[in-house]
Amino acid sequence: MKEHYTAQELSELLNITRQAVQKRAKKEAWKTTKDGRKRPYLAETLPPDIKKKITLAQVEHAARTTPAHPPSEVNPMPVPPRDIQRTGLDRYSVVMAWRMYIQAAGHGKKGEATQAFLLAYHSGQEVPEVFPRLGRISEKSIYRWDKQLRENRDDYLILCTQKGKWLQNEEPAQGQLSKKQAETFLQLWLNANKPSIRLACTAATNILKKQEEEPPSYTTFYRFATRWKKENANIYTLMRNGEKALKDKIISYITRDPGLLQVGDVLVADGHKLNFLIRHPQTGKPCRMQLIMFYDWASRWPAGWQLMPTEDTVAIHAAFRHACMNLGKYPLAVLLDNGKAFKAKIFTKTAPDLREFQGLYARLGVEPYFAAPYNARAKVVERFFGTFNEQFERLVPSYTGSSIGDKPAWMLRNETFHQQLHKEDHQDWVPDIREAAHIINTYIMWYGDQPHSGMNGRKPGDVFVSGRGPGIDPAELNYHFLWTEMKKPRNCRITLWGIDYESDCLLSIGHKIEVKYDTADLSRVLFYKGGRFLGEGLPVRALSPLARLFGDKVGMQEVKAQLKRQKNLIKKTQDGARAILGKDSQAMVEALPWTRKEAVARPELPELEHGQPVRAIEAEPMTEAERTRLEKIQAEAIQEMEQEEWAPERPRFFRSDWERYEWCLRHSLEYGCRLNPEDQIFMSDFRNSPEWPDYAQRAEDLELVLGLLQQKEASN
Repeated sequence: MKEHYTAQELSELLNITRQAVQKRAKKEAWKTTKDGRKRPYLAETLPPDIKKKITLAQVEHAARTTPAHPPSEVNPMPVPPRDIQRTGLDRYSVVMAWRMYIQAAGHGKKGEATQAFLLAYHSGQEVPEVFPRLGRISEKSIYRWDKQLRENRDDYLILCTQKGKWLQNEEPAQGQLSKKQAETFLQLWLNANKPSIRLACTAATNILKKQEEEPPSYTTFYRFATRWKKENANIYTLMRNGEKALKDKIISYITRDPGLLQVGDVLVADGHKLNFLIRHPQTGKPCRMQLIMFYDWASRWPAGWQLMPTEDTVAIHAAFRHACMNLGKYPLAVLLDNGKAFKAKIFTKTAPDLREFQGLYARLGVEPYFAAPYNARAKVVERFFGTFNEQFERLVPSYTGSSIGDKPAWMLRNETFHQQLHKEDHQDWVPDIREAAHIINTYIMWYGDQPHSGMNGRKPGDVFVSGRGPGIDPAELNYHFLWTEMKKPRNCRITLWGIDYESDCLLSIGHKIEVKYDTADLSRVLFYKGGRFLGEGLPVRALSPLARLFGDKVGMQEVKAQLKRQKNLIKKTQDGARAILGKDSQAMVEALPWTRKEAVARPELPELEHGQPVRAIEAEPMTEAERTRLEKIQAEAIQEMEQEEWAPERPRFFRSDWERYEWCLRHSLEYGCRLNPEDQIFMSDFRNSPEWPDYAQRAEDLELVLGLLQQKEASN
């Protein structure tokens, strides 16, 4: 880095305006030097993030202006092909073995030693692996090879065969085609329609015949095409497969080091069409829904995700909110997809004249970037989607495959056996959006606990947790980045995607309000009215129709709690009515003449013919013996229920991790039952998970309430 930078230089390096640089410098009081009117800023006093961006910008500039591989010195000595090198090495091995024979024989016995060596060589006793390739040799050949080695410092290349043109450093011949024949064939073969070699050969033969030139055979064309393809792979790929294939398979790429990033520096966002069926929340028909994910680049961890029928702006908002809540801080930058939903104005516009439509990312201090179209290498989340498909999606019974050729057998036509087998094994089970969100979240938690080869065996979940921030206020995130629907409450309830949510805050509302929710966590929804937070709604829990006879202890307590809640709501409504009417609520009624209370003669009951008045029919009184028998049965049932070692029934399915954690708390604190080891491990893992800060306060309040209930029962 230089010693100082001007505002213009910083704006060019950081790709921002000069006014933005000056505004931040004034706000953070950057130190400057006196250099005329420019007054540059001292580099050593700049903030760390500015220094980091300057370094990255300079590295990118150097990479663009400096060739990746500087030209090396031309080697004047040509390198022979591999088969010719093999011949030279075989001759070298024969000479080395012959020299050992000469040294062992002593002075004056060179001829006898040579004859002995040739006899051993031809019989397969000496260098037996060479004889099948080199064949029989003469005494003169050994002497000639030995002389060549001694004159060239035992360089085996001198023994390579001198046939061919490799010594002149020329390219190998391109078959037996002339220049005109080769050009005619290549013009036909290098076509985007990808014609076969035989088709191009047939067309080239017809053209050459019209030009009164004798065409070569198909075998000659085939040998030429095979060799030309190997030596011109870049041109072949571009002409037949396109520029994208050239970039992906041939052109060099930039190696990026994620180790330079910290957790939360960059989130990579993209959408993935799921390869398994989910029941549509509104129509109920099976469909392939969209998984929108914000992927932390540094830790390789899915920081936030959202499940939606289509990729739209609100779904992206909800996924970004989920990522910020898990991250505990706002990211510095977000790398977005190039799709229409991600390029909406609400993400990017920051002009002052668009006040209410200012970019939400810029409002939070997040810099948005967009990936180039058809450039999957720039989005590391694409690699995770591939792993997600192989490790998770293929295990779901409603898997449909990532392409037409990848479809499972039960989805193909006329595969009655597989269709029947699939129906018997899975009963055509297709998960709804709640079940899909639960199993996806379970897989992501498992994925975060697996060693990652790209991070030297470290676990993505551990790296992500180690870099989490202190936490952020969810109020702004909840209002701007959650999915919103307008619903009109009825009986303190709203219905969303087949789930009934209730809350006491809906008691006095008779019009539509904003209902905000997160499809990744359907355990609660938030209610807003004109931007003002009303409260949260929880799913309704169904109770036993007659808990006194058919329910258990928990069912009876829940019924009592609901009855008490209804009475409180009625009392709250009555108190509100009394506050409005006041003490003189009957003044207007008494002031009207036709509403004054006057004595009215009480009509007499009609009499029957026999003179007896009409009387109400009374029930037959219960005998004392029957009353005693029923009281005894009731007392025995209550005593049996109190003496029974009771434990609440475990639900077959938990809609979220928080619902399971709440059940475990009630199981252990309210009912005094012992948890199994699996539930104990789950509670410990849930407290250490990235989602715990969202539920920490609720868990603390619940533990306090259950503790007070336990003390009250003990005192009674």
